[in-house]
Amino acid sequence: MASFDSKRKTITVLSIILGLASLACMIAAFNVSTDTEYDGYAEGFYYDESDDGVCIRDCNLIGDIVIPEMLNDKEVTEIGNSAFNACRGVTSITIPDSVTSIGDSAFSDCDGLTIYCEATSLPGGWNRNWNSSDCPVVWDCRNNDCADDGYRYVVVDGIRYRLRYGVAEVAEQPFSIRGDIVLSGTITYDRVAYRMKGIGASAFTYCDGLRSIVIPDSVTRIGDFAFSYCDRLKSIIIPDSVTSIGDFAFSGCGRLTIYCEAASQPDGWNRNWNFFDCPVVWGYYR
Repeated sequence: MASFDSKRKTITVLSIILGLASLACMIAAFNVSTDTEYDGYAEGFYYDESDDGVCIRDCNLIGDIVIPEMLNDKEVTEIGNSAFNACRGVTSITIPDSVTSIGDSAFSDCDGLTIYCEATSLPGGWNRNWNSSDCPVVWDCRNNDCADDGYRYVVVDGIRYRLRYGVAEVAEQPFSIRGDIVLSGTITYDRVAYRMKGIGASAFTYCDGLRSIVIPDSVTRIGDFAFSYCDRLKSIIIPDSVTSIGDFAFSGCGRLTIYCEAASQPDGWNRNWNFFDCPVVWGYYR
């Protein structure tokens, strides 16, 4: 077992690393510089014009975004380098097939984003690092709703899920998630019911507006860093159906009390599941 000093040093290093990452993300989020000049602004998009068409350079939108085929009576043909960098409040973006060029890292640091493309496959003019964050991509979105990782991504009651084989899992959320959340044990999409079984890795990371969350008894697993750095999270109720919790699931949650229906720590929970020693109430009955 690690000594107290070594554990404290590990916590300090993790705090510094994650703190610096958070600072970098916040700085990147202010990616519309007041010193930057664009040719125009319309429908929430900053853009430049050329003889070939319009290039999207930036945006100030959140939620579900649809890039128009035309802006200022010109066809939208390009998305510039880092155009949507750190747009962490965006849950989905639809790209028309008029877009023949996308620049480097156009969607970098976009946690909680699903990209819907009218193109049936990757166009030759898109930079090889256009999707450097590996956001799930739905090709031929007019005729298909399944992403390239095999999942369907949906937002139900403000929570983003991924669905496959009758099973739902909480996917990575945008930072805009806030308040008190009671997750449902069943997610219905396109008249099909999906049983909620898991909370994915980093699902709520840095969702610092989250105050409390109740997990349904259908859930069996909670992934690595699932709730890390939810600064305002005060309580979470974990049912005794949860047999697996990953590394550092609650790291950086300084105000959190964890209520567990299990009488003691299950064998399948990672030894670092509560590395930052949040207070735990065992045998909780709701």
